[in-house]
Amino acid sequence: MSYPEGYLKAYLEAADHAEIYVPHGYPEQTVDLGEIRMNDAMAGDPELPAMLLIPAQTESWWGYEAAMRLLADRYHVYAVDLRGQGRSTWTQGRYRTSCAVLQGSAWG
Repeated sequence: MSYPEGYLKAYLEAADHAEIYVPHGYPEQTVDLGEIRMNDAMAGDPELPAMLLIPAQTESWWGYEAAMRLLADRYHVYAVDLRGQGRSTWTQGRYRTSCAVLQGSAWG
C-alpha cells in the first residue's frame, strides 16, 4: 500500500503482517470508520433479528466462532473486533501506557 508524502500510517494492516493472521470459519470484512477500520464477521440470515457479539478486552471475534454456529439459525449474528484487537486497526497516539501515566493513577 502506498501513502501520500507526510502521511503518518496509523493502521496496522492485516496484509502487512500476514504471518500472524490465520483463516477462520466465517468471512471477515473491514469497514472504514474514518479514524479506524473495524473488522467483523457475520453469520445467519439478514432477515432474522440482529445479535451483536462484543468480545472482552484483548480478545477478538474469533472466540465466538462456535457460538455463531449455534446462534445463526435464529439470529443474524455480528461479531466484531474492537479497536486495536484482532484485525481492527488502532490509532497512533491515542494510547498511553507509560509509568508516568500510571504514576498519576490509583497505582501511583
